[in-house]
Amino acid sequence: MKVRTWMILGGVLVGLGLILSLLENRSVPGAGDNLLFVAFDRDRALKIEVSGKDEEGIVLEKSADGWKVPAEGDFPADPDGVEGILDFLAQARTGRKVSENPEKRGIFEVDPETGLTVLVSGEGSAVLASFFIGKTGPDFTSTYVRPEDSDAVYLMDEPLRRLFVRPSPRQWRDKAIFRLSSVDITHVKWEKEEQPVALEVDTGGNWTLTEPSSAPAVRSEVEVLRNSLAMLKADDFADDASEVEAGFDVPFAMIEFKLRDGTVHTLEIGTENDRSQRHLRRDGKETIFLVNNFRINSLLKSADDLKAPPPAPDSAPITDPAS
Repeated sequence: MKVRTWMILGGVLVGLGLILSLLENRSVPGAGDNLLFVAFDRDRALKIEVSGKDEEGIVLEKSADGWKVPAEGDFPADPDGVEGILDFLAQARTGRKVSENPEKRGIFEVDPETGLTVLVSGEGSAVLASFFIGKTGPDFTSTYVRPEDSDAVYLMDEPLRRLFVRPSPRQWRDKAIFRLSSVDITHVKWEKEEQPVALEVDTGGNWTLTEPSSAPAVRSEVEVLRNSLAMLKADDFADDASEVEAGFDVPFAMIEFKLRDGTVHTLEIGTENDRSQRHLRRDGKETIFLVNNFRINSLLKSADDLKAPPPAPDSAPITDPAS
């Protein structure tokens, strides 16, 4: 075979390779870029129901003062968890369509028997979104989904079970003790073992110890403390009446801090349980929070830990022996 013929065949093969590459990388037929729930209005959502296996079920309900967890005595629900669900419903795209065959629903686990059923309703039990979450996709970061009113099964590029499933209803409770902006905290005071420590910040952001004595404070140390206090979260809750009663038999410490607008918050710290957690009670909340003792001790630093070291003395001038 002539060289020219080989060159022509080689060119043809290269061209075919390019065509195949383009075909493989173009959008897959049925790939969707449409909203999965076109008419969903997050402001109308009043109830979220997830059902599947017993440990996967949860009901969240919206009341006048926010979302609640009915299975936990109408305790406030974790707002981040609820917002994550509502964000998904408002923004979810259909993804790649993988099937429209009803007989294959079991394969993708997008039916009531094998998957998760999610129902979001509004006033008068009006259905705002209803769908099935199936098994994880082949890449383990995607999920099969089917709207209840459709035969279409989509593969969405999200691991949805972690958004809708938690180990127990208790894990849906709001663990935030405070949700504040740390920069709004201007004064902090606590007393542990009758040893008071107090700090305040000036307009330049410099912190000063005012108790037990006046001294400059290490700004970085106080900022860590202030950030931890502003976004303090519980590890668990004390719901048993006898435990709550005993939780403050022996007071451990009291923290008080003031915000720029003059608001004062208090945090009472009580006894330690057998899991190395201390009982906490804050103003305006009936809930008794449990926080690991290590984290509590990291908040209650001593004045010596917070006091800025004195400036190094100026070096003595070097004299010339010959002078």
